Amino acid sequence: MDSENPAVQLHRAQEALAVLAAQDGTSTPFSTAAWIAAFQPSHEHSSLIALDIRHGGQRLILPLVLQKSWGITRATPPGGALANYHGPVLSVASQALGNTNLAASLRAGLAEAGVDCLMITDCPVDIRGVVNPLAGLAHQPSPDGVHRLPLRHDSESLLAELFDKDARKKQRQKARKRLDIGAPRAVFLDAGPERDDVLAQLLQWKRARFASLGIVNPFASIEVQAALKHGLANGSLRCFGLFAGERVLAGLIGAMHQGTFSGMLNAHDPTPEIEKTSPGEALLIELIGALCAEDASWFDLGTGEARYKSGICPEFVPLFDLALGVSLRGKFAARAFLMKRFLKGRIKASAKAMAWIAMARRLKARLF
Repeated sequence: MDSENPAVQLHRAQEALAVLAAQDGTSTPFSTAAWIAAFQPSHEHSSLIALDIRHGGQRLILPLVLQKSWGITRATPPGGALANYHGPVLSVASQALGNTNLAASLRAGLAEAGVDCLMITDCPVDIRGVVNPLAGLAHQPSPDGVHRLPLRHDSESLLAELFDKDARKKQRQKARKRLDIGAPRAVFLDAGPERDDVLAQLLQWKRARFASLGIVNPFASIEVQAALKHGLANGSLRCFGLFAGERVLAGLIGAMHQGTFSGMLNAHDPTPEIEKTSPGEALLIELIGALCAEDASWFDLGTGEARYKSGICPEFVPLFDLALGVSLRGKFAARAFLMKRFLKGRIKASAKAMAWIAMARRLKARLF
């Protein structure tokens, strides 16, 4: 590795947001100023920083949030688990930064910010086809990856590759059944009361679903719901709805940036007569068509394994976890963090362990 350290500049608070807003480099939808402004409350902007690293005309900007507990200041990506994955903003050729002493520059910027330890989960190895320089640092596989679908303008040929003739026939049959409920419609809702209706339905369906499974609902708090509304208002999020007449059958809210649409919140009407027509699958098919019509490039449904995710998004992108200790206690915290993530991965890889966890959650839901 080249011993030359790239130059690093530290931006804080509103300056960090302004620097991010001025960039047109390659990034995930969750590293944009608009998304961060929605999911990082204004009263917490003082804890926001951006490490601006440059070398030979290449540039990497890494947004982070400072959190202090147990006497250790940690730097983590904005939005936490509400972001599907985390990554820097990159100039076109900034993958070459991986051939420099990037770790030393990161430590220098973190030390200036008073950080003991950098902790990043679910970081993609590439961002829209551009190699992520952070993948050149010491890291370990994340417990989850992300399934994505490369898009093209011809959505019909794309859907024909995803579903065989029998599957398409069944989908058309179910579509005819939905006609009995009302006139079909599937649209992006960029404003108006219908968008609010879809968001309200999604939150209601998710609340019931998580409660039945005994899983903590990440969308339950007033703050998160306000962030969703903020993101929809500032354009960092988009809402897509499937309707039969005036009835909402399914909906999806996702983050969109540079032709990438990443689903954050999706659900469908669980009423038996509705559910048997597969509204969730119908919504995804219509969404893919709408994205292709807009010449979008990539579509994903977030991290984690699920049959519907791998079925509709067959391309698997591995994610990695990264921890970088700055101070001595930060180095111990980094090791503990990576060990915790490693154990989580081992548990998730065990079908037996996951079955026991699911059973315990359902039992808890029934009892409490």
